[in-house]
Amino acid sequence: MVLSLEVILPQHLVRLRPSRIEGHVRQQHSIADLLPSEEREIWDKKGGEKSNGGQSSLHVSMGDFYEALDICLYGGMSGRTYHVALIDAYGRPAKVNGKPTREVKPDIYDPDHKEFRELKACNSTHSFNILDEQMMGYCGLQNLKPDHTIYFTIYRQGFQGIKSAEITEPELFKELSESTTYSVTLPLSVIIALHKLGRTRDPGLVRRYEKPRIEKPGVKLYQDCTVIHTTTIDALMSTPEEILTELKLHPGSYFIERVLSPRRITISGNHISPFPILKIEDRDHQAWLESFMPPNQAEIF
Repeated sequence: MVLSLEVILPQHLVRLRPSRIEGHVRQQHSIADLLPSEEREIWDKKGGEKSNGGQSSLHVSMGDFYEALDICLYGGMSGRTYHVALIDAYGRPAKVNGKPTREVKPDIYDPDHKEFRELKACNSTHSFNILDEQMMGYCGLQNLKPDHTIYFTIYRQGFQGIKSAEITEPELFKELSESTTYSVTLPLSVIIALHKLGRTRDPGLVRRYEKPRIEKPGVKLYQDCTVIHTTTIDALMSTPEEILTELKLHPGSYFIERVLSPRRITISGNHISPFPILKIEDRDHQAWLESFMPPNQAEIF
């Protein structure tokens, strides 16, 4: 698959993407060009067919679309795989199925800004799940790369029924280009606070899902996770300071930026309708990291 990208960035994105503001940025490349070298060869051997854990081809295409859009906005490339020691949301060594390590593959890696980004495309009526295993993996990646920052970006879009949709990839891209309503980018510190809130059984912002100990025939089971309510996602966009306060985080510890996406972005010939962007960043990432995982504990690994 070839994604042709074009973006002309206005001045209001200076703080979001400072190294790429000067002049016009015009790119045209295969999605393989965004992959690390070790994965590019695999992509080429498969003839450009991307597999993603058994997801439908439309799910994979949606992921490709938002990876391309995210790279347009913030820079970077498709992420590579890291083998990490698992750490829970309290900074403690952890295990999954008796194993203390796992592989983690961020969607985007930006070496210029030392950032890892995990992307989530959420329908306007859907919640956002933070999987326990994924949470432990990203905490482990943060321990492995303490000088890097990790972000989760939620792209809110209005496309309905992707599981049963009978449309082509170009039709999907056209739909997403018109129906992306906003994006919210959260640092790992906020994601951890949301995840931990689920374990308190607080019914407000989140809820907790854990697999039943006894499986019932015909009942589909999901991975243990904290579910971020759709209303919470919307509130993060509209009143982030209030949500941070409810999470017992001090809004003054964060930079909160609101901008509008550039008016000149096209993906595979589709003009991306401008949409609001909210980005929350740690003011002092190192101070947060030291409070989350004291240096003497990090040395264990």
